[in-house]
Amino acid sequence: MKLVDKLKKAYDYKKELYKAEKGSSYKKYHIENSDIFQDFIELELLQCEDIERRYFLMQIYRYGYQNIRSLNSKLAFKAKLDNDDINFIKILKEANILHALNEIYTTKEVKKIAKD
Repeated sequence: MKLVDKLKKAYDYKKELYKAEKGSSYKKYHIENSDIFQDFIELELLQCEDIERRYFLMQIYRYGYQNIRSLNSKLAFKAKLDNDDINFIKILKEANILHALNEIYTTKEVKKIAKD
């Protein structure tokens, strides 16, 4: 089994745990959505062969954790997105990976992010 396949399997398992804990008050593993996002971007990076897209994916991978936490707080407090958040969304679009937000947010949350 190739490394990417092993990482994909681990990602799928981690995502299942995240979804199971999301609706529960019991958090044995405490997996955050920023962890899921980082793992998703890591897998995309490993599989990507386009240099330009890899450049954007590296930017996302490097700062994605912080940006996802910022988006989380904006969603929680119903605040508007700031310039850093908007730039992050633009980079996601340029890397053609905006769908990564669907991995960690509900459709309603993604629509709110895209609207702002």
